[in-house]
Amino acid sequence: MRNLQNGKCISSIFGISIPDISCNSYYMLVPSSIWQPMIQALDLRQLCSAILDKTIADPDMSQHGKTKIFFRAGMLAALETFRSDRLHAMVTVVQKNVRRRQAMQKYQKLRQSTIKIQTWWRGILARRLAENIRREVSAIRLQKGIRYFIQRKRFLDIRQGVVLFQSRMYDP
Repeated sequence: MRNLQNGKCISSIFGISIPDISCNSYYMLVPSSIWQPMIQALDLRQLCSAILDKTIADPDMSQHGKTKIFFRAGMLAALETFRSDRLHAMVTVVQKNVRRRQAMQKYQKLRQSTIKIQTWWRGILARRLAENIRREVSAIRLQKGIRYFIQRKRFLDIRQGVVLFQSRMYDP
C-alpha cells in the first residue's frame, strides 16, 4: 500500500469507492449468477473482488483499500473498454432478438396472407371442379336417356316387324 501511496509502482492512481465500481457501472462484466446473490446480500467487497478477478488478469494492477480500489495507470480505461465492449455485446443481442421477432412477425403475417389466398383459390378451383362434375354427370345421364330411347325404339321397331311378319305368315 505504501508503494501505491508513494507512486513508485503506479504512475497514476485512481481512487474509486467500492459501491461505485460494483453496483453502478461494472457488474455486467461478470455473469448474473455471480453478482445477483452478492447484490442481494449486499456483499459489495466480494462483488468488487469477483469483478476484478474476472476482468483483470494481473493482481498487481489493482489493490483494495478500506473503502476504495486503487488502479495502476490505464486500468480504469481498460475497465471502461471492457464495460463498453460488454454493453455493445448486450445491445447487439437485444437488437438481434428484436430483429428476429420483427422478422418472425412479418413472416407469420406473410404466411397467414398466403394461406388465405391459397384457401380462396382452392375454393374457386373446388367449385369449378364440382360444377364440371355436375355437368359431366348431367351429360352422362342425358346420353344414357338418349341411348335408352334409341335402343328401345329399335327394339320396338324390330318387334313390330317380327309380329307383323309372323302375323302375315300364319294368316291364311
